[in-house]
Amino acid sequence: MYKIQHHPILDIPESELVTFEYKGQTVQAQKGYTIAAALHQAGFPIHSHSLTGRERSMDCGIGKCGACEMLVDGVVKRICVTKVDGVKKVEEIAHNYLPDTTAVKNEDGVKVYKTQVVIIGAGPAGLACREELNKLNVPNIVIDNNDRIGGQFTMQTHQFFFFEKEQKYGGMRGFDIAKTLAGDDHSGIMLNSTVWDILEGKRVAVKNMEDNSIFFVDANYLVVATGAFPFMPTFENDDLPGVYTAAVVQKMMNLQHTLLGKRILTIGAGNIGYLTSYQAMQAGAQVVAIVEAMDHEGGFPVQANRVRRLGIPIITSHTLLKAIPNEDHTGVVGAVIAECKNFKP
Repeated sequence: MYKIQHHPILDIPESELVTFEYKGQTVQAQKGYTIAAALHQAGFPIHSHSLTGRERSMDCGIGKCGACEMLVDGVVKRICVTKVDGVKKVEEIAHNYLPDTTAVKNEDGVKVYKTQVVIIGAGPAGLACREELNKLNVPNIVIDNNDRIGGQFTMQTHQFFFFEKEQKYGGMRGFDIAKTLAGDDHSGIMLNSTVWDILEGKRVAVKNMEDNSIFFVDANYLVVATGAFPFMPTFENDDLPGVYTAAVVQKMMNLQHTLLGKRILTIGAGNIGYLTSYQAMQAGAQVVAIVEAMDHEGGFPVQANRVRRLGIPIITSHTLLKAIPNEDHTGVVGAVIAECKNFKP
């Protein structure tokens, strides 16, 4: 686990240093970054343990699951989306822990917003929907739990081809495309907020993740544009720290400027595998190989050629059987792969 100091594409900002306590130690972090980034940079990738004592780390890395939930100043929070700002103490959640019941306090009263369409998700799909509704003068509100618009585009450092129908975005990098998706007017976009219930009367309940306030949105129509959820294939030790989905690696690397490892084995020779491997090399890692169970590559040839030029071997007709952990189970030191046919070893 390493802080990325220099990057050929991304600007690595310098920000105020803050500290918090973890396991009796003082952890130093940069303001504006997540607790997960701070702990991984400090060498603490284990966030919880299973009921049988197996070590656990991040799973999705984008705030959609509970794998990285920890006690942050006594409150259960997902550390992959919770910033270090103002945090005093972080603890692992004990198996017998039961949270206290706390009343939600909205000092200014409960706010209720009214609109025609509510869109959940400020990624490319949600913002494209917003764009079309705005053209028709249809009132709408967009809600997203992230602190910026753009969804997966915010994690992409490579240059895109033209979108064929609109002839847009050609040559632009993903994080730059993300900044343009909502135009110059961001009114009606509510970030750092998550929809947690759909109530009677065409009402959705929303929680602001920064101040924990609750508000409601009344709308006649609901559009769900929340994107995909990372999928982990099944193999031995697939649950241990050091085994991560591409979403976790990209989020930590390109947004949190944290490299989860220096020697990486990528599973899957599709576009995501190619791009994540390419981006990892940009960030200073060594990708030892890309392993694909099919007898042919699944990604675009242009993406495959990009990683080949970096000297990364692509091994087809092989599948991953086991990840080999290090002694303290804070990472992996190798893997067992086997030749396969029709996905069977």
